[in-house]
Amino acid sequence: MEYAVNEQMENNIAGALLIDPELVFQNIRPFIQETDFINPCARAIFSAVSSYLSAGVVPDSALILKKANELEPMTDEEYCRQAMDVTPSCRNASEYAKAVHSAAVEKQEQEIGMKIAMGQITGFQAVSQLQDLSRSRANTIMSPREAADSMMDFLNANEDGKMNLFVPTELDPLDEILSGGLVKSGLITLAARPGTGKTTAGISISENVAGEGTTVLYISLEMSMQQIWACRLAAWSGQNRSEIYTGKYTSNRAYDPQRMAEINSKKDAVCKAVEALSKHPFYIRDKASTVEDIEREAASIPNLGLIVVDHIGLIKPAAGSSRSRYEIMTEISHQLKQLALTLKIPILALCQLNRSSLDRKDSRPTMADLRDSGAIEEDSDVVILLFRDMECHDDTQRIRFIVDKNRHGPVGDVDLRFIAAQSRICI
Repeated sequence: MEYAVNEQMENNIAGALLIDPELVFQNIRPFIQETDFINPCARAIFSAVSSYLSAGVVPDSALILKKANELEPMTDEEYCRQAMDVTPSCRNASEYAKAVHSAAVEKQEQEIGMKIAMGQITGFQAVSQLQDLSRSRANTIMSPREAADSMMDFLNANEDGKMNLFVPTELDPLDEILSGGLVKSGLITLAARPGTGKTTAGISISENVAGEGTTVLYISLEMSMQQIWACRLAAWSGQNRSEIYTGKYTSNRAYDPQRMAEINSKKDAVCKAVEALSKHPFYIRDKASTVEDIEREAASIPNLGLIVVDHIGLIKPAAGSSRSRYEIMTEISHQLKQLALTLKIPILALCQLNRSSLDRKDSRPTMADLRDSGAIEEDSDVVILLFRDMECHDDTQRIRFIVDKNRHGPVGDVDLRFIAAQSRICI
């Protein structure tokens, strides 16, 4: 039935082209291309009109028939007569063209899905082909008036609070400078020197997001799932991360009954944290991964709202790659950005900084310190650099989030609390 409807629309386009070729072609050309047609006769008429107009000739129906018959012998007088008879109005030709193009794109999407299922193409080849299709769909360009109306709808919906452009980190001062949180379809880079607290920041933000009901995929390429869980439990329960991970709980109490009571209290707090966190949609992958592996994992998780990669420098290159480290990181950065665009969710990529900041008097990092590739800075919608006093060993310290690049808002610094023993960052 659907095929019959689409074929009728193609016939209507053919009929409209035969009736008023110049005006109709001008109206439909932005919305359709030759390969969109299934009916060979309709395709031949479209091609014939296109050929004549490109040569500066405005053809009549006889010329169109002659040229179309050369391209497709089945295109005869009877087909042309029937096409003109069944065409209700030339005014609707652009709507027919949009519908035919949309059906062609959907058909190609289904074919790509079948190729994936049969193992004929890889996931990233599929993503690339789907992006090409998306661009093809986007080529049905709107007129300036249509674009203005669409933008007005967007502005009104945004003003009414119906547009959800960001995933809040729930760290209010950071969300404020980021104009609402982590921008959807965006690549957000969170970078720091080793030991500064970028993993703690990544886990804290992930937990905050998951705690609000948004599904998170945490790609841990540096720590095991158990280590990540120990950090989560410490932050939630307020207990020491090392004690949780090693199982060696300590107490300052002098007497055994009191010591055991305190240790049991700690264990109870951890058990309650396990139960609470089990309800958060927080998925962890702790295996070596390529970007394609990440994409495949993301596709298996319903309603995914955020991906966190810890860290980008440990993502495996594609098999057989013999390029330089700079070229590999450039490609990985591009792939992560494309994945964010495809999934329409933010990707928070943790990244290491080089040692250049240590040579400065204040040790304050800059985007120039990003390791291995300038593409990370270019691809990122937001770049956040972490900085804290590494000589300070207080239980609670200050950690600075330096928003050094922000496509959707201001740049600036945000100071938050860093509790190292509990793997926790808070206001």
